Amino acid sequence: MKYFKITMKCGHQKKRKFKGDAGNITFYVAAKDMGVAIDKCKKMPTVRHNDPTALVAVKEITEGVYKERRANYNAYDNAFGNIEKIEVIDDEGTL
Repeated sequence: MKYFKITMKCGHQKKRKFKGDAGNITFYVAAKDMGVAIDKCKKMPTVRHNDPTALVAVKEITEGVYKERRANYNAYDNAFGNIEKIEVIDDEGTL
């Protein structure tokens, strides 16, 4: 099992409204490879599904970082704020 930190663009506003990290959501994903992890993120709510530039960043992380984020953070607590949001997805694609 591999673990990834994936940042995607999100929101339902026009592309020009996103500046810097505002409008991004970061997912911590467990998957067998990077392609599967990215596909899981593309299916999540709030992600720009049809935007070819929606993928902002991908980084492989350790199991310890993944477990720490899974235990201590909820991405959608700040879903309507103008700050970066974080979510965790397990290997089955559930939150």
